Amino acid sequence: MNGITTISELLPLRFCFELTPVEDVQPWGKGEDRKLHWFGLTDGHYWISTPLGEALRYTDEILKQWGGNSPYVDYQVARFFEDLLSVLPAALEPVPLDVAALISDTRWFDRAEHWIADKEDEDIRQERSGLCYEAMDWYQARALDSMHLTNGPMFHFWRTGDEVTVRWEATGKNAEEVWSIPNGEFAVGVGQFSSAAYAFFDQLIQAMQLRVEAIQTKGWNRTDCRIDIPLLVSEQQQRANRISELKDRRTETDWENVRSLLHRLSAEFAKQAGLQQGRTGG
Repeated sequence: MNGITTISELLPLRFCFELTPVEDVQPWGKGEDRKLHWFGLTDGHYWISTPLGEALRYTDEILKQWGGNSPYVDYQVARFFEDLLSVLPAALEPVPLDVAALISDTRWFDRAEHWIADKEDEDIRQERSGLCYEAMDWYQARALDSMHLTNGPMFHFWRTGDEVTVRWEATGKNAEEVWSIPNGEFAVGVGQFSSAAYAFFDQLIQAMQLRVEAIQTKGWNRTDCRIDIPLLVSEQQQRANRISELKDRRTETDWENVRSLLHRLSAEFAKQAGLQQGRTGG
């Protein structure tokens, strides 16, 4: 592995990665269609260094079972790069304290699920589910999933004041057997979060620029697959441009509409609780 983990050790949060040597990257496709491209050439490992430890790090037990040679996610780093690029503007948009307080109590989600499931009529359940989804769309806009991984965690990033909270929750059963830290939550300064994200973006682009330039200069010498060098150069520039454009992107959530939907749901939850209490004679 060519380690690319030079992100400042002073940051409490770091998005880290290693790239597989070019000669070891597995081609895509079969037979004469075997090829590589920018996305494929980002094959490697990635993980997140946090104040709680390393997220996206596998347990020793599961590594023995799988026969892996690295404790970190083995996948194209571009997948995490593109997902974080997409979610960053929303993650940096301040969330009103009263709205953010809702998700500090995860029992809200349990009440929502119970309210949806309370009706046998499928149309009513669909309607209730749609209302909950609309009310929490702001939260999902700050989500980064890893459903392509076994028991892949769901990450959420949201800002309140000068801090960004990072939360992750592994999916599926027995997630603690797969991940060394299946669930976690912490907060860092907005500047620290932004610096960690942009350091990751810049370092991946720099690492890939070296790859692209080497292929341009020396040519593509592998005989087991082909590569479109002009397209590779173009895609490298496109990714670099996306980072520059990202700094001008802003998310503007209609918080009054969010509050209206949440108040409506809170009233429905209270009504349901009152009916159930009446049935039990409480």
